[in-house]
Amino acid sequence: MLLTSGLAKYYIVALISVTDPDVPSYGWVQMLQGFDTRIECKNELAENEYMYFISIMQTLRNVIKQVEVMQCMTEENVHLLNRELGHGGPKSIGV
Repeated sequence: MLLTSGLAKYYIVALISVTDPDVPSYGWVQMLQGFDTRIECKNELAENEYMYFISIMQTLRNVIKQVEVMQCMTEENVHLLNRELGHGGPKSIGV
């Protein structure tokens, strides 16, 4: 279940698959820059998706298998979805 709040920042996030057998196979990673609206976030992603893709691949090169999808969501939603995927606690990897 995704939550929304008028005050929450939106972040560009990516669902990635990983090679490390000691963690869940998938996880959401969040960029550090927040946007005040989902529209601003989506516009930034549309303009610079390739740059974000390269950044994720380079930063996580030792564990990443593939970037599955990129989209905009709140930090709270990232944490909720990662818990549903089997990750403990609200840890995220900032890129």
